[in-house]
Amino acid sequence: MKKTIGFGVVVILLATAAWAQSGVQEEILAKIPFSPDATTTCSSTYTSGFEDSFFRWCLTANGNIAEYQSPNEDIRVGAILEGYQICDVTPNVAYFDYAQQESGNWKAATLIQPHGPDTFPVTVKRITADGHFTLTQKFAQDTDKRILTITMMIKNNTTVHHDVFVYRYADLDINGSTTNTFDNGVDSAWGYDSGTFGVHLVLQTNDFGNGAGKYKLSQFGVLPACSDPSDPDGPVTEDGAIFIRALVPLDAKASATVIFNYRSM
Repeated sequence: MKKTIGFGVVVILLATAAWAQSGVQEEILAKIPFSPDATTTCSSTYTSGFEDSFFRWCLTANGNIAEYQSPNEDIRVGAILEGYQICDVTPNVAYFDYAQQESGNWKAATLIQPHGPDTFPVTVKRITADGHFTLTQKFAQDTDKRILTITMMIKNNTTVHHDVFVYRYADLDINGSTTNTFDNGVDSAWGYDSGTFGVHLVLQTNDFGNGAGKYKLSQFGVLPACSDPSDPDGPVTEDGAIFIRALVPLDAKASATVIFNYRSM
């Protein structure tokens, strides 16, 4: 996919990240400014199955998937990067949280879990620091099919229309390895370890303009603010990441829902 949303003055200025590989570990060599609210700590962990049907994932208090095993670890390797971004198209402002790195323009998250840790229902609610948007995330699973569903509701708290891009993003390290094969369609992207296992990220709500992509971490680092990394057509094999974005038009005080699935391959 060769799509660029556009560049402009972005509230969040990211320093250039340098990436390198050492064995099966990936390390961020250059520090990128991020909020102390960023966390990779698991608040709830869900485990089911055994051997090839083993399925384990965990959720942070900020609404990130900081661990995903199906049956081996696919996220919690080296840099732990999974999460979301809301891009307010005009004036091109990004609000993101990728677990290990967070943009710093969110209020503290509220975790709602009536029955305590490791149970359902579980909801994570966050409001942007400027008060413009509220993001409410709900999480569910199908243990038989090893599917994790993330329902993201975005509310426009302002009195004017906003067009926003809603992203889901993951640095995948299938089977604990930083070298995998990645590819994408229009509304899905995936990574896999040839001949074994993989993870498929799918956009379930198709009533919005959408797009998906994969890219090499060595070239772009974390998912940029308010832009899609440009990547070559066809599969790439390297230390990579995947993302999906949905264009969501929000009238004054209106809400919309975007649903993503992580599926084991």
